[in-house]
Amino acid sequence: MLPLSRPSLRRQDFDHVLDAMVHDRLASGEISSLLGRETAKALGLKEAAVYASVADGVGRILEGLGLVPGDKVVVSPLAPGYWYRLLRRYGLEPVLADVLEFSPVLDPEAVQAVLSLQPKAVVADTCLGYLPDFRALAALGLIIIEDISQGMGGVFEGRPVGSFGHAVLAHFSPDTLVAGAGGCLVGFRAPPQEAPDSDGWELVTDLAASLILSQWKDTETFVLKKRENFTFLFHRLPRQYRQPKQTGDAQTVGPWFPVLVESGAKEVLAYSRKKAVSAEWAFRDQAHFSSESSVELCPRARRFLFHTLIFPLYATFSTKELELLGKVISSLP
Repeated sequence: MLPLSRPSLRRQDFDHVLDAMVHDRLASGEISSLLGRETAKALGLKEAAVYASVADGVGRILEGLGLVPGDKVVVSPLAPGYWYRLLRRYGLEPVLADVLEFSPVLDPEAVQAVLSLQPKAVVADTCLGYLPDFRALAALGLIIIEDISQGMGGVFEGRPVGSFGHAVLAHFSPDTLVAGAGGCLVGFRAPPQEAPDSDGWELVTDLAASLILSQWKDTETFVLKKRENFTFLFHRLPRQYRQPKQTGDAQTVGPWFPVLVESGAKEVLAYSRKKAVSAEWAFRDQAHFSSESSVELCPRARRFLFHTLIFPLYATFSTKELELLGKVISSLP
């Protein structure tokens, strides 16, 4: 069975991790600090660090931006589910705003419509690799938290993702372009605030940082290969199926190959699995959205929720794997 996600691990990645083990670099230290400096330099950030978990990463972002319990933060219903859960955990109030009609990212006009609720910030996530209009969101005067987890490698108006927010977050996992075991990059465009009662957020270990750093240095190679594989699959997608559309001047790269299915999604999933290719609903982590009374205010997000499937999209397909996937995509029922 071709799995839905597979990290792009190479021999050199294993060598870097083994070197950290041989030199007893298991706790947070030199490699973790180097990773923070390298990512800050690449994204033009004043400061960056990689934390052990997304919970620590989100907590550090909220602290660094001076957001406190009771503050409201605008978030897309289709953003990674950890935003809704962790904003609640840290005492902030998520405010849902709808996405664009043809792209699963925040609609600036929908964000503008909730400004009467006096939110302090907005999470500009890169859902399925698609990029929001960062300039239009910035014009609304809110603090921009840019989540590039699913959009790493993307470019908007000639600038890489991670170049637009007051703060940037990237959760590294087996699904993401740069593979990791749960580390979470947090960076700030300006010096962040330090809370006197900070919880002391835990940094990623040198062992984990060695893998992320090795992968980070080859991001461009992964991006080019993923775009090449995406194009191969796109040209095999039957006409009755569509995909989300990127708006504006942007180049995207996503973690999976998304397909919009108007009807018969269960049959499509069953067919794919029968052919030894994993496929899933795109939004399996949005239970909060389907149970929210405000779901009626986000009809476009709801449509993506119930009609979007995802298929594998690796940077490291073998020829045989890519041919298999191409045949399955081209023959979807």
